[in-house]
Amino acid sequence: MKIIGRLFPVFIIVLALILGTCTISLGSEGDSSGSGTGEKAYIFIGDVNPPWYSLLLRSSFGEVDPYKELQPVIEAQKKKLEAMGYTVTIQTIAIENDLKSALQDPATKAVAWFGHGDEGIPGTIYTAHEEETITPGDIAEWTREQLAKEVGTPDTWKGLPDLERKELMKSWNDAHFNLEYAYFHTCYGMKNNDLVDVLMADDGQFYGYSGTAGISDTSEKATSIRGKPAKEQGFSGIVPAMPIGETQGSVWSGEAISEPKNGKTWPFKLTLIGPDSDGLISGQIEWPSLNSINKIDGHKTGNALSFTETADIQKGGAVLSCKYDVIIEGNSFNGKWSGCDDGDYGTINGQMTS
Repeated sequence: MKIIGRLFPVFIIVLALILGTCTISLGSEGDSSGSGTGEKAYIFIGDVNPPWYSLLLRSSFGEVDPYKELQPVIEAQKKKLEAMGYTVTIQTIAIENDLKSALQDPATKAVAWFGHGDEGIPGTIYTAHEEETITPGDIAEWTREQLAKEVGTPDTWKGLPDLERKELMKSWNDAHFNLEYAYFHTCYGMKNNDLVDVLMADDGQFYGYSGTAGISDTSEKATSIRGKPAKEQGFSGIVPAMPIGETQGSVWSGEAISEPKNGKTWPFKLTLIGPDSDGLISGQIEWPSLNSINKIDGHKTGNALSFTETADIQKGGAVLSCKYDVIIEGNSFNGKWSGCDDGDYGTINGQMTS
């Protein structure tokens, strides 16, 4: 993601401070929640200010609120991390020292970051400070700071036996943190494997973007860590998997099929947040072929899920007011839709993807 917004750095930081204090559902910076097991997870909000979203996310008044537009994805990550058993802290105006302190804390097991990236130096992330960036090389230096506390630096190894010195140098060159889970909503973070390799444990899971990141979660999973195939199944039993059929922070993909339009189909990606204690759910549904993202609200009772498209997030060719009634069976659902503003109706099916 190329950064154009640096033309107005002071404005960006002031806007970040304002938005960071008035986004109700994200809370103020440093807010924490979770099980209190001692294992920590952090969600960091770096530089997400205009003009990153200025062409995509505009209200009827021509204003852009990137925090609001990203909120479903941020909330889904929070729910996912809580379901994994972590104590979650959200830092809404994140700078370099915030990430460094978190990574150097042995109790930190998971990190999510939202912000700009740099195509020229893949894995670079932009913080909420003017012109401040973090590269995979910077993170590698932080790991070596930690290692030096235990084994010293290479210049102190001169008197050691050759074999021991070679082993230490191998560890020095391969220094990395041992996160169990990471999600980086930044452009070009997975254009190469540098960020993955310096952050993750051998059996960790990293989700990011080899290209550009938009307002919804279209991330891909890293397939290798330091040249070895990434494990496919969870975290080797360290963190429990989300129960099948649970909609809390889940993502579904499928298609809606029109009956009066001779079986015309539209693919979708549905991100669900909830249910809360009253069974209410929220989230968004993205229609790639219509260049639309709509807010959804509804409820879940047992395996029955009902929701309605209530507002535009990204206005395109999709209509509002469509209501969906589906039955969840395992990690899939089937049902019907109707009530759209254009009078269309039909069937819908989906599969859980994360």
